[in-house]
Amino acid sequence: MAQSRWIDNFVISTRPIGPVIVPRNPIVIKTPYRGPGRPGAWQIEIAADAEGQSVVWRSKLLPASDRVRVGVDTGTFVGPLEQSDCLAAGRIYYFRVRQQSQAGAQSAWSPWHQAVRTWLAAAPAKKKISVAGVWPRRVSRTGDWGLA
Repeated sequence: MAQSRWIDNFVISTRPIGPVIVPRNPIVIKTPYRGPGRPGAWQIEIAADAEGQSVVWRSKLLPASDRVRVGVDTGTFVGPLEQSDCLAAGRIYYFRVRQQSQAGAQSAWSPWHQAVRTWLAAAPAKKKISVAGVWPRRVSRTGDWGLA
């Protein structure tokens, strides 16, 4: 088998590309369940720092659906956003999730990952985010995106 090498010398951006921009009440999409049996409920937490020291939103125990809109009807704003009904504008947030089995056993929380930045003002577009991994795997013209 012949092997070859190529050296690509090109620039994608001269400025930081940064996190994905989302509305202040984003829709979070969970990847399909891959554990034993059928999936149970799941939970998500959002923090204002990568270490999770400043949790700002905790979801209720969510049914076996694959998406949730961050808001007061699906969870509770806590800490610095305790009196809020949405994430703060122009801030970076991190996510973690855990899954519950049908028998009620909770998995460990995932690591904090997937930094996103909220819009500076209310935006008409509804961005969807996935908390499956760390790197975006696709971006469509409609603004939907997922993770690898």
